[in-house]
Amino acid sequence: MMKTGTHRDGWFYPKVFRRCVPSPAQERKGFTMMELMVAVVIVSVMVLLAIPNFVTFIANMRLKGAADDLYFTLQQTRANAIRSGGKWMIQFTSTSYRIYDCRDNACNDDNDILMKENPFSKYAGISFTDTFSNHRTEFLSDGMASQSGSTKISNNKGRERTIAVQTSGNIRTSSS
Repeated sequence: MMKTGTHRDGWFYPKVFRRCVPSPAQERKGFTMMELMVAVVIVSVMVLLAIPNFVTFIANMRLKGAADDLYFTLQQTRANAIRSGGKWMIQFTSTSYRIYDCRDNACNDDNDILMKENPFSKYAGISFTDTFSNHRTEFLSDGMASQSGSTKISNNKGRERTIAVQTSGNIRTSSS
C-alpha cells in the first residue's frame, strides 16, 4: 500500500508523485499575456507623449549650436584682427558666412584671403538674417568694428537668438 499525504492545498497526493506535481508557487512564474500587454500600452503612451517634446528639444539645440558657432566665430575674427594688427571681415551671403583676412586693409578686393566659410546648409531648420549694410562688418586692429549690426538666427519652432556687434567691438547674444 502506498502512503498518502496532504499537500498544502488540501489535495491528497501519493508521496511518490509529490515532486512531480508543481506547487502553486512554481506555476506562477513569469507574466501573463494581459500583464505584458498592459506594460506595452503604458510604454507606448509614454513614448507618444515624449516625442513632441524631443523634437522641440532637438530644434532648440540646433538653434543654440548655430548661435554659438556664429558668436565664437565673431569673437575669433575680432581676436585675429587684434593679433595680426590688420582688418578682418565677416561677410554674410545667402548661403553662408565667410571670414576674410584683409591683408591690404581694404576688405573689398581680390587680395582678401578667405580663411573660413560656414555654410548655412550645415544647420538644418535654421535661418540667418543680418542687418549689416552690405551684409558685412570689419574688425579693426584695435578690436573695434567698422559698423554695428546684428544677425537674427531662428529655428522652425519660432525661437530666435540675436547676436549683435557694436562699433566698440562688443559682441552680445540674446534670446527670445
